[in-house]
Amino acid sequence: MSLLEIKGLETEFQTEQGVVKALRGINYTVDRGEVLGIVGESGSGKSVGMLSLMGLLAPNGTVTAGEMIFDGEDISPIKYKTKKAKKEYEKKMNQIRGNDISMIFQDPMSYLNPIVTIEKQMTDCRVTDVRKDLLSHKDDYIYYKTDHHWTSEGAYLAYETWCDSTGMESTPLADLKKQVATQKFRGSLYSKILDADSAYDSIWTYGDTKQKTYGSDCSLTIDEKKQTDSCYDTAQLSQKDKYKYFFGDNYGTVQIVSDHARHQDRNLLVIKDSFANTFVPFATENYGQITMIDLRYYNGNVEEYMKEHQITDVLVLYNITNFISDRNLYKLVGRI
Repeated sequence: MSLLEIKGLETEFQTEQGVVKALRGINYTVDRGEVLGIVGESGSGKSVGMLSLMGLLAPNGTVTAGEMIFDGEDISPIKYKTKKAKKEYEKKMNQIRGNDISMIFQDPMSYLNPIVTIEKQMTDCRVTDVRKDLLSHKDDYIYYKTDHHWTSEGAYLAYETWCDSTGMESTPLADLKKQVATQKFRGSLYSKILDADSAYDSIWTYGDTKQKTYGSDCSLTIDEKKQTDSCYDTAQLSQKDKYKYFFGDNYGTVQIVSDHARHQDRNLLVIKDSFANTFVPFATENYGQITMIDLRYYNGNVEEYMKEHQITDVLVLYNITNFISDRNLYKLVGRI
């Protein structure tokens, strides 16, 4: 029995100009251990065939005929006609996608389908949408004026929302102590215009009344070599890029051990870009161990890392533009 068998597959799209028949009776089989190459010019239907197989067609696309048999099971969407049956189809495909069948796009902009919402595509995990909470504070100082990152206030609002969605505790922002690190910060946006009359930003941190600033009393191991005892690098405050005050820079791995965390048995893995640098110190109040992995600088096996370090929770924290365009996300394929 073939691992995959496609029989008479037909797919069409509803457009303003009418119906476009993208696939007309496609047939092929793939046996276990076999590699099949499909060759065709641009627009011939190669990608549409794979998207049809994985149930990732755009809303205006429909499989209208044919059978798709994977490992002896019929996964043809046309078999599921009622609303209830369609939910069963999505549930089945969510179990198959990523575990048994994966699609690696040649274009990094296609890691996420741009015409389908991100939340709908990431159905095997919890999506925490922080936009509503950030918009409700749009008049507050939640983003730097001269830099593209959020401030510690913006990061903490996102942290509170994430804690609510995961059942973790968080201290209300109004109960925290604010400690200003510098009032002479000019960031990435300033570097593009170099306006001598541009305003300065402030960089600050938070802590509660019972302990030091979040992240200031931890044990850190950077790239499994450098040791330090704080999430903050005060030496960076005298440098041009003062945002490096948070962790000193971006690294392949940063391991954080927090002896005062509420949950010493919880180990958090954060797949991140630089937006996480202001967020992660707050998580030290909840997690006994936190590891940040920046895929731009990490080339290890994420799955093996998770097993070795007994990771209990995973947070993917990105600026969404960076997430869509990150050329390194392939490192996660089949590994989380």
